[in-house]
Amino acid sequence: MFGYISPNKNELSKEEISTYRGYYCGLCHALKDKAGMKGQILLAYDMTFISLLLSGLYEPKEEPEKFRCMVHPLSKRIAVNSKITDYVADMNILLGYYNLIDNYNDEGKITAKKLAESLKDDVDRITHKYPRQANCVKEALTKLEEAEHCKEENLSLVANLSGQMLSEVFAFYKDDIWSDDLRKIGTYIGKFIYVMDSYEDIEKDRRRHNYNTLILTKANDKANFETYVRQLLTSQLRECAEIFERLPILKNANIIRNILYSGAWMRYDLIQAKRKGSFKESSNHGTEKSLV
Repeated sequence: MFGYISPNKNELSKEEISTYRGYYCGLCHALKDKAGMKGQILLAYDMTFISLLLSGLYEPKEEPEKFRCMVHPLSKRIAVNSKITDYVADMNILLGYYNLIDNYNDEGKITAKKLAESLKDDVDRITHKYPRQANCVKEALTKLEEAEHCKEENLSLVANLSGQMLSEVFAFYKDDIWSDDLRKIGTYIGKFIYVMDSYEDIEKDRRRHNYNTLILTKANDKANFETYVRQLLTSQLRECAEIFERLPILKNANIIRNILYSGAWMRYDLIQAKRKGSFKESSNHGTEKSLV
């Protein structure tokens, strides 16, 4: 369900790509410190976006660290570490854990179940440290499970639950001057991810008879379905962008804009290209590692 909020490196400068890598690698390092290699497996673009956003807003003291990466061993890289990185790593583990459980429940992936079980102690630690965020995530996912079980047909309702799940994750501090705006960004990002995930999986879910609210939406109005999905995704990112532009963020601002205005659409464009049979492999449409 994650991996949609990524940058478009073709529209970033070399310096901006290096900055993004620093936050991505910093998050990877923090995941390893907290949960070992199993934590690094959970590393996601979406969480790097949260790290960029919160760091740009709160500007914590950062400690760049040079290192050699096993994936890119030829040159040293820089990892950015801060209290924000530490927080986002915990949230990455928390959300990754529940995503693994969801994968097991939906597709019966034994590897997902095993990895989730190995993260249980880490999740207990995070739940104790961040009860507000953990309880919100668990409550939203419980409601999502109930909606799936009941075959809920209201897309807005289930997408809102996904937004609820991320709202408290984006709110680093519970109640400060920026927390409400951060919750709103988290809500719209969560809704965007849910719709994108449903849109990407619609044919697979239809064949496997899996729950997906967009299947019914498409069946009811096939002629206008693509326009509807595009407008829905556009409105969600537009709301995020409008809130972001109100925040006093200068640091990382161009990278965040790149993600909200361009990068977040890359997966959608890739899906479109594949369905039209015009997809060609490129350096900008690869795995997560290809961007970093």
